[in-house]
Amino acid sequence: MNWGQHVKKLREEAKITQQDLAQKSGIKRSHLSNIERGIYSSFKPDNLSRLAYGLGKPVNELLDRIYHQEAQEIQETPEQILERLKVATQQLELRRLPILGKVPAGEPFDEKQNISGYIVIPKEELSSSNETLGLFALRVEGNSLTDDGINDGDLVIVDPKRLLCNGKIYIVRCDTGVRACHVYQEDDKVKLVSSKGENEVVEANSIEILGRVILAGIWRQY
Repeated sequence: MNWGQHVKKLREEAKITQQDLAQKSGIKRSHLSNIERGIYSSFKPDNLSRLAYGLGKPVNELLDRIYHQEAQEIQETPEQILERLKVATQQLELRRLPILGKVPAGEPFDEKQNISGYIVIPKEELSSSNETLGLFALRVEGNSLTDDGINDGDLVIVDPKRLLCNGKIYIVRCDTGVRACHVYQEDDKVKLVSSKGENEVVEANSIEILGRVILAGIWRQY
């Protein structure tokens, strides 16, 4: 069975229509149809990442599922399975990022002392950042950003080097703790806004911008 046919099987198990998966993954339905029909003998890392997101699965889990099923069909040895997974991982150029805590949170976090785990994420998904050094992840608590598609329990990837750009989502430290919100600079004031429109205006010198959220999604934690 071709890798694309495995994707079709996973989609059907999740009870997702082809149109729904196309919309969630950002892949044209006609292209997805060709993938599921097994026309392509190999996958592009970017497409695999998009499909994993659309299916609500970590990309590593999708890889494991595909290769495990193929191994059963062609009776590969464990060594052969590991070798193929190794090659696939190298193609994806995975990056290892630390999870530094949760946000919003009542207490500031310390980047060096509170690493709660790590995630691996394809480099292609971090293409908006010139370099991955210094990037970190936080787990979202609450529903203040659900209208942006960021839900309770999601992981967000944060770039501490990004300059302030009005309207983007940032991790902000203020008197009430650390929070994720849209930020707007207005002279000597800063407006902190949730995706539901709730806002708070504070003095610019009373907050610290810890980084900009560049990505949110589902990845494997270990």
